[in-house]
Amino acid sequence: MKKLMKPLLILTTFILSTNLWANFRIPNNFHMDFIQVIKSEISGKVRKSKGHIDYKYPGQIRFKVEDKVSSIFISNTHTQWYYTPPFIEGEQGEVRISKNHKNILTDLFDIIKKYGEKKNKHYEIVKISTKQKLIKFLPESENKLDAKSLELFFNKESGQFDHVNKFIIEYTDKRKVTFEVLSLDLNKTFGKDHFSFTVPPNTKIVR
Repeated sequence: MKKLMKPLLILTTFILSTNLWANFRIPNNFHMDFIQVIKSEISGKVRKSKGHIDYKYPGQIRFKVEDKVSSIFISNTHTQWYYTPPFIEGEQGEVRISKNHKNILTDLFDIIKKYGEKKNKHYEIVKISTKQKLIKFLPESENKLDAKSLELFFNKESGQFDHVNKFIIEYTDKRKVTFEVLSLDLNKTFGKDHFSFTVPPNTKIVR
């Protein structure tokens, strides 16, 4: 679960970087498809996996990475679920359920609604160009996220959220993870049950 959560924590944080651009805005809802690229520090091998994230203000998120096992994390203002399907058909899957709605994932997304383009305590900008931005996390956020920096790349010089095509996370242990953005829907609508989870049969429940 920790490996799944950290990339999502960083993903949420980069959307808070609104003071980089005048008139930078994100909608109340969005859907993003991406490819996550991880290079082994030891072997040099590259592992790629597709994933997507759905967000709805306030405090609702759905994050899935399609690897050997397609784990999914879902959170609303009341409940969180982390589901791992079985490795082999017929075996048990597992879902971890928490009623603690205090969640840094959704908190970070929601901060943009509070601070907008105002100065905040989460990061500082250490490099700016027309198609590339580097954000360095300040100590409080660095400790929470286990990440040192986030580098953003854009396919247009406007530097707007809808033009993000890649971002690179550098962790405090010097690992780097790349997200290649495949598509971004800023006008996505979700059904009333999209940010809740129905536990499948033959699933171990951990609370």
